[in-house]
Amino acid sequence: MNEKESILSFLTLPSEFGLILLIVALTLLLAPYFSGADFGRFKIPDFPLETRRNLRVIGPLFFIVTVILHLPIISLAQSGSFQNFESNNGTPGSDSIDNYCRNIWFARCEFASETAHTGKRSVLVKVEKHQQPDQNGGTVRIFPSSVTPLDLSKAKVISAWVYDTQGNNTVELKLCSSENCPDKSWSAMTSTQDKWTQITWPISSFTIIDKHNISGMEFYERNDGIYYFDTID
Repeated sequence: MNEKESILSFLTLPSEFGLILLIVALTLLLAPYFSGADFGRFKIPDFPLETRRNLRVIGPLFFIVTVILHLPIISLAQSGSFQNFESNNGTPGSDSIDNYCRNIWFARCEFASETAHTGKRSVLVKVEKHQQPDQNGGTVRIFPSSVTPLDLSKAKVISAWVYDTQGNNTVELKLCSSENCPDKSWSAMTSTQDKWTQITWPISSFTIIDKHNISGMEFYERNDGIYYFDTID
């Protein structure tokens, strides 16, 4: 969620326009010194002497502005993590695990200080073993460290650091608006046993949920065992 985009992309201008702008800027930058030069597919017009003198100032300025327009400098998401599980990080309510992580389906949440990717603690998720052979896995819902729902409509990627005591597991993610979690996405990446792994999901894979109003995320692990989650962005 901490991805960035260029000003041109933010203004939804076509990439072709940006390319034309770069060609014009490069032409004006070189014109005072190579006026009338022919580089094959790239030819610089033969400007009058007075124009070339003015372009010695205007050309570099226009080129710099054009480059800035192409740089990824606009943040696509709100600052900070969605949730980092630290105390007093803005999460509404008391410093109770229920305000950070809720048990949804055969899973249990608790804070873990002995295993954290960053900061002083993460959240431990224990997925219970099912008695029914046709059932498996467990789900928890994690809440953001903010009072109001988040707007993720311009985000590109969601990421979470996962410490898996088994390894080689993919993780299912659901985005929630209030109690509505209409669609899901499995990670293409797998976790590594006994090692922190950054798992990502493209925001484009969520096509039903209103991404302007995200109030929680649900994580599903298909196998019973111990998992740690930290720094969800």
